[in-house]
Order: sequence, then C-alpha cells, then structure tokens
Amino acid sequence: SVKSKTKSPPRPTSDTNFYRTVKADSEFMAAIGLRDENYKSGNILLISGESVNTHFSLFSGGDPRIDNSDRVIQIQEQTLYILERSQIDRVSIVDLSSPFGAISENENYLLREPNEKSANPYKIVFDGADFAYILRYDSADVWVVDMGRSQFPIKKIDLSFIDPSDGIPEVYDATIIDGVLYFFCQRFKREGTVWQVQGGGAVVAYDIANEQFLDLDEQKPGIQFLEMDIKNPTADVQIHNGKVFVASVGNYQSGDSGAGVQSFDPKTFELDPVILKGRTITQIEFFSGQLYFLESLGFTKSQLAKYSEEDNVEVLIGDQNLVSFAFDPRDRLWTSSSPKTAGNPNAALGKINRYADSDGLVLEQSTVLDMVPQGAILFY
Repeated sequence: SVKSKTKSPPRPTSDTNFYRTVKADSEFMAAIGLRDENYKSGNILLISGESVNTHFSLFSGGDPRIDNSDRVIQIQEQTLYILERSQIDRVSIVDLSSPFGAISENENYLLREPNEKSANPYKIVFDGADFAYILRYDSADVWVVDMGRSQFPIKKIDLSFIDPSDGIPEVYDATIIDGVLYFFCQRFKREGTVWQVQGGGAVVAYDIANEQFLDLDEQKPGIQFLEMDIKNPTADVQIHNGKVFVASVGNYQSGDSGAGVQSFDPKTFELDPVILKGRTITQIEFFSGQLYFLESLGFTKSQLAKYSEEDNVEVLIGDQNLVSFAFDPRDRLWTSSSPKTAGNPNAALGKINRYADSDGLVLEQSTVLDMVPQGAILFY
C-alpha cells in the first residue's frame, strides 16, 4: 500500500477544547456521515448525546476529505475509521478523544494496488485489537491487515471463484462467528454500465485458523458457497438468537425481485424461509427481541417498522425520506432523514431526530442540517 502524504489543517484550540468539554459532559456521542445534495462534497458530524443541537463538523476548510461524498464511517472503541470509497480508496484513522488534529502519514493509507484503478473499500471487519479484514467491493481480494503496522496488507483472501463471470463477487459485508469468517456477496455480472444480478446472494465461509474456505456442498466439485433466496443484499447483517439475518433490496431488473429478509444457521447452513418478501429493505436492527427495519417506498419515501411473527408489520414512522435509524445506550430511537425533495423543495437538506422511546412515539429533540445524512448513526 502507499501512504498518502496529505495532511489536514488542525482545528483551532478553542473548537477542540469545546468538543472535549462536551464529550466529557456527555454520557456518549454520536457520529454520522454527510454529503451535499449534488454528491460533490461531504463531512462527518459528531453529535452530543445530551443535546442533538450540539454538534461538530469533523472536516474544516482546506481538508481534502471535504471534496468527496462517497465514504462510510466505522467506530472501534474510541477510534474512527473513515473509508473513502470509489476512486479515492483511502482509510483515515481518527482518535475520537481529540479528533481535530492534523492527519499524520501513519494514519492515512491507500487501499488499492498500484495496478488497480479503484478497489472501492466497503468495510473493515475487526478481529481482536489489531487484525482486521478490509472488504474491497471492486476487487476479488480481501485484505488481511494489522491495524498497528505502517504497511499492509499482510496477506489476501481471493474470492474470485464466487463469480466466474467477471471475477468480482461484490463482497459488501462480513462477520466472524466462532472462528469462521462469513463473507456476504451480491454477485453481479458487469457489462459496462449494466450490472445483472447473478442469482441469490452468496455466503462464503472461511476458517480463519486454518486459512481455508469451508466447502458447503462436498458432493459438487470445487468450493461451494451458500446461495440465498434473496437477491442483491445490501444492509449490514445482524445476528440474533444464533441465526444470521440478511436483508436485501432485490433485483430491480426482474419481476421476481428477490427482496426481503432471510436468515440461516451458521452451524448447519440451513436457510429459513424469506420474511418480509418483496419489501425493499435497506436496514435491519434487533432491539428487545424484535426486528426493526427500514423499507424504501420509492426514491424519496421510506418507513420504519417492526416485524412480528406471521408477517405482522407495525409501521412506526411512515412516509418520510428516512436514511437510517439507531438505538442509543439509553434505548432511545434516533433517525436521520433528508426532508428536501422535489415535492418539498424548501425543506432542510438533513435532519436528526431523537425520540424519548424506542418506537418513535415521543419526539424529544431535533436538529436540522445543511447537508444530507448518509450511512449509519454510530455511538461512542
């Protein structure tokens, strides 16, 4: 990998001290990514858990990361990892106890090979304090890295066998259970600007200790993976009661969309029937034993609902342009949304709501934003 030598200007001491004071006085903080409405620039918002109206933009003027909107953030303990995706392929590592200092060369890495146009890093899956796996959406290789070293990867895991049509399996998520690393792949056939879904989403099992894939069907030649009934999975997977739950938005190019939520047993690899079939699910979370989900109802409409057995769905917040939701350490619901639409052109670009309860019954605090929220709401 190649280290970037770009540094961001440090934030004024007064701003830094104010952040430290707010963080010390708050039980927790929240973070979410932002973008402008034209996808030309972006930022990251750090929000007080006590008052959503007290928030900080991480990037200040002159920071090169402002000039990008395609990013995802992750938090591991008190460290923020900023993955700049397509064409930039960079991870920045930020200490959340004092996040406004300049980026040092040892905390800013490129995540593509010299011969790669773009690897499009999607997610970091942590394995203990040091080791991690970097999923690279536009590459067949997953990087195995030591986050404490100045050079990585240590080695690579080749997933090209998952999609022989073009060698790129579109791995978008992964999780570790009992020493096995499970990769989740979308499986598109890429032909120029047209991408065709190649069957159901794929689950690939990798034995970390033995450094080998698990063959899920020894009766067939080659290493076999688990093909799910749902297509084009996109939401972060969730683990509940020993099962792995995967949500999908489906195949927009087919009458059989393959949208919904499906679970499987990671010990037996037995698939459960699809629930919420035909619903375009963009996020799922379990809270108090119930499945909460965000469903897209069109380009600028979505709803938050919870699911009970026998396909019983209770809509909690409907007919809004919701982006994401989360439950904070006090079991309160937070939502991010983008109220401004073609039908509501004078509304705010972004909004964060915090409710007094978990079902969005009582709105407790709200703040409007001059940028559009994107990605998950994270707490630290």
